[in-house]
Amino acid sequence: MIKFEATDAWYEQAAKDEEGYIISTGVNMSKYAALQALIKECRYKTMRQVRPNKKNILMGSMLVIDPGSTSLGYAMYQHGSLITSGSIQVKSPFVQVRLKALAEELRQFPEVDLLVTEYIHSPNHKTIPTNYTSLLKSIGCIMSNTQWNYCLEIAPILWKDVLGDISIKGKNDEEDAKLIGEAMIRLANGEENNKKAGVA
Repeated sequence: MIKFEATDAWYEQAAKDEEGYIISTGVNMSKYAALQALIKECRYKTMRQVRPNKKNILMGSMLVIDPGSTSLGYAMYQHGSLITSGSIQVKSPFVQVRLKALAEELRQFPEVDLLVTEYIHSPNHKTIPTNYTSLLKSIGCIMSNTQWNYCLEIAPILWKDVLGDISIKGKNDEEDAKLIGEAMIRLANGEENNKKAGVA
């Protein structure tokens, strides 16, 4: 298997989106190498947010939400322990109606020290899929209709890598939210890939 190290010089030459995430490497590399480079990049950016929020993750209140336009999963943590989880389902063929219903549900959550949701990378092709724009609208709805002191986004590929399996997926949105929460706690504790991923 090819090993690849994303050096600072390589990172500076890579094309990035407005958030600074790599969208085109400009160099030939294997899929594995590109994947490892993306994970390393995501880890660097996320840890810059995790470090100042370590106290919020381990000692404060944290709400984790797995976004979606028709349903979302949530997991609430207090002092690094899961206290409740669930999912919110909305049914309507119109995205505006679904977002309005999501907003009403999200406003019921108490204020937390930290909100965690997923970062969705830009698609690497000209045709933007419908679910991509719907997810972005859902994340905007989540951020604007919950009460939090700090918001942190984590890319799916990173939280899965932290748990030791980039193909891992929960049985449903609620399980995904709990997996994201576990990954955040591991990052804050400096414990990664050291045990099989699981949820409480």
